[in-house]
This record gives sequence, structure tokens and C-alpha cells, in this order.
Amino acid sequence: LRRGFRRLGVPISESELSTLLRSSDLDGDGQVTIHELLDRFVQSRPYGEGRSGRVDDSFVLGVGSAFGGSFGEDALRSSGGLSGLDWSGSLGSSGLGRVEELRRRLSSLLGGRDGRGVSGSGDGWVHRRSLVQAMRHPPVSMSTSSCLQILKRLPSRANGSVDASGLLDRLEWISHRIKEELSSEGRSRRDSFDGRSHSESPDDKLVHRIMSEACSAALDRDSTLSEELEEMDVSGDGVLSRAELRRGFRRLGVPISESELSTLLRSSDLDGD
Repeated sequence: LRRGFRRLGVPISESELSTLLRSSDLDGDGQVTIHELLDRFVQSRPYGEGRSGRVDDSFVLGVGSAFGGSFGEDALRSSGGLSGLDWSGSLGSSGLGRVEELRRRLSSLLGGRDGRGVSGSGDGWVHRRSLVQAMRHPPVSMSTSSCLQILKRLPSRANGSVDASGLLDRLEWISHRIKEELSSEGRSRRDSFDGRSHSESPDDKLVHRIMSEACSAALDRDSTLSEELEEMDVSGDGVLSRAELRRGFRRLGVPISESELSTLLRSSDLDGD
């Protein structure tokens, strides 16, 4: 190790080398294998804004693109960073719902609500088959190619497991950005920042505001917008009546007047039935 690090130009003292060897001997047999050293590196590696104060830009872009976002390195450079991208405009409320659904599934796979270091192996890793199932199953419905692209970026082990906690951190970052932008305050800040003019009709803006508030309220209840809408359908006929919507929005704490409810119903009746 000493010779190798010296050849790579990595400065390391004898005490640091001793610490590295001691902490990398994961099975306690007095020897450090290549796999142990790599696993130790992955365990210590910071993921996402919550752990390190920084975000892996290219991977976050890849995850966003897997959910249908139109992102690229050029857009990243021109926007000045991840936070300057239009996450809500590219993914919208439906994209947020899919991100949140996958985040909940990963938390469940890892054994807890926060999903940190509580998998079956005790270190936040899950088998790639389980992760692919979580990404492919509706409503997340991620394509096979997108799943493979994400898997390639995750640290993996010879037993087929991958570090899903790293993906979870990135999903949480994306979710936070979309929710912030979907809020009226966040959207106002973005509009004043880039000077764009929106061509939305008054009805579009009303529907966007109401459904965004409903989506945020659903997430606060650890649910999804689609799940809340299904719960509103008390009759179970797949059709939301005026009364069902009124009660449902009141239960979610979303203020809506009778005239706004009429506009929502009229503009959402796409087939005119």
C-alpha cells in the first residue's frame, strides 16, 4: 500500500496508513483484501447534499433523466449548477410522485423510513434484482435502459448487491428541489430569476396551483397524489364527483372555492363526458 500510494502521488503518513489498514480489516482476520479496502472506501464515501454538503452532479442528472427529465451537461453549465435547472418544469408533479414512490420503496428495502444503513446486511446495500424491481414496477415504471444506467453508477459487490443508500440520497435531493419549485414562492423566485414569461392560461395556473398544493399535502402525509385521489373516490366508480373532490381537498387542507372547483372539474374533463 505504501509503495502504491507513493506511485499514485497520494501523501499518507505511517499513522494514517495504520488507521487505513485497521479500519479496512472488516472481518477482523488481521489481513486486508482488495475487496475489503474497496468496501471500506464505499462505506466512508459521502453521498448527496445531506451527508457532505455537495452533490454528484452527473449522477443526479442521470437520475433526473431516468424519470423523463430533459437535462444535459450544457444545460448544467449554462444554469450555473444543479439548483439552477428547472426541475419542476421538466419533471412536474407526476415526476415528483414517481420520485417519491421510488424513495419510499428504497427506504422499505433498506429497512426503515430514513433508509440509512439498515438493510439486511446492516450497511445500506440491497441486491440489484430487488432494486430493479422497485424501479421497474408501476407507477415508477423506469425503462430497462434507465435502470441499467443507474446501476452502473452505484457501487457494487461481487454478491450482486449495490449501495442503494447513495441513490436514496439523490432521490431526496431531487424531491426537495421539485417541491421547492412547485411551491408558489419557489416558482416566483425562479420566474424573477430567469425573466421567462409563461403562456399558461388562467385555468392552467389555477389547476397547477391546486394540484401542486394537493401533491405537497399528500407527501406530508407520507402518501402520493394518486393514492389521495383514489381515497377521494368514496363510491369506488373511478369518477370523482364535485362532493368527493370538495371533501378530499378539505381533508388535505387545500383551500378551494366553489368557483375554483368548477374550473378544476371543467378543465379536467378532457373527454367531455
